Amino acid sequence: DYASSVSALRRLVEKNGAFSDFIEEFESSPTAKGLDIEAFLIMPIQRIPRFELLLKELLKHTAKPQGSRRRPSQEETMLEEALNRIQDAAASINENLRNRQSEEQLLELEKHFAGRVQLAAPGTRGV
Repeated sequence: DYASSVSALRRLVEKNGAFSDFIEEFESSPTAKGLDIEAFLIMPIQRIPRFELLLKELLKHTAKPQGSRRRPSQEETMLEEALNRIQDAAASINENLRNRQSEEQLLELEKHFAGRVQLAAPGTRGV
């Protein structure tokens, strides 16, 4: 997930001078367009909501008028299906993120018990 990726990236930059130099060189190159590496890591996460907004906007401009008796066109049907699928994907991503955050909270709580209690086991879900 994004937080783990950023954390791993920061550790690598701190510990590996050659990697840090590579990142600095990339970020200053025209390819990066003024963005830092973390901006590139967040891009995939931002795509799903953008697709959802795009599909809603397309539907708004292609949908039949309210109260119209005409059947939806094939394009409208396909756009609605695509919107449903992207919303399902967004819901799944959000659920996975919440589960991951719950697991991380349990692991953090475990640290306070100095290993005497195991609250989060691999494959279990937080409550």
